[in-house]
Amino acid sequence: MSAFKDIGFLTAEDGAVTVDWVVLTAAMVGLGLSVMGVVSTGVESQSEDISDYMTDSNLVKTYFGLRTVNGSFEDVFGLAATSWGHRGASTEGWTSLNGQQFEVVESGHGGVIAYDGDYFLDMDASPGNNSIVQTLEDTRPGEEYTLSFAALDRQGSNSVEVYWGGELVDTINAGRDWGTYEYTVRGDAGDGSNTIELRETGTSNNVGTYVDAISFGAD
Repeated sequence: MSAFKDIGFLTAEDGAVTVDWVVLTAAMVGLGLSVMGVVSTGVESQSEDISDYMTDSNLVKTYFGLRTVNGSFEDVFGLAATSWGHRGASTEGWTSLNGQQFEVVESGHGGVIAYDGDYFLDMDASPGNNSIVQTLEDTRPGEEYTLSFAALDRQGSNSVEVYWGGELVDTINAGRDWGTYEYTVRGDAGDGSNTIELRETGTSNNVGTYVDAISFGAD
């Protein structure tokens, strides 16, 4: 009787389904892990490419949760093309306080090479001097930040007033070659608006101070 029980055990298929499911599940898990390995490598590579592009093009620069949008005026979407660059009533990240046009000049025009990227901004628009402003989000009260930009003045008759939070920080008279300007400011200083403002002054003759590479970051 014992021999028959042993033979019955060997020929029984009651546990076969369980064994099959274990093998199938293991195979599916292995396949899933293999697919994840391949996909994750591609996604990581693509993410790095996008990050590198945004950093190199200066469309957005991020510093500890802060960002300067379009600080080098590379985003010309929505602006009208001209023989010297692009122009329009507004440009990404910036607002004109006095309603002047944004005149974004292409690198090389008039023999001037952009300090950063392919474009720079002429602060003396047609028909007059421009005042541009951008609000920086997520600044911390009392924390020190560095505001910097590049500028040049081909005419030698222009100047730019630099404001942070509504308070005058400096008035610059740029030279005929690119120079850089850097300031330490504090979050919520002045009127607490956390705004960068550049205000063109001097002779209004359609060629003003050129500015480029405006950035803002934590010290």
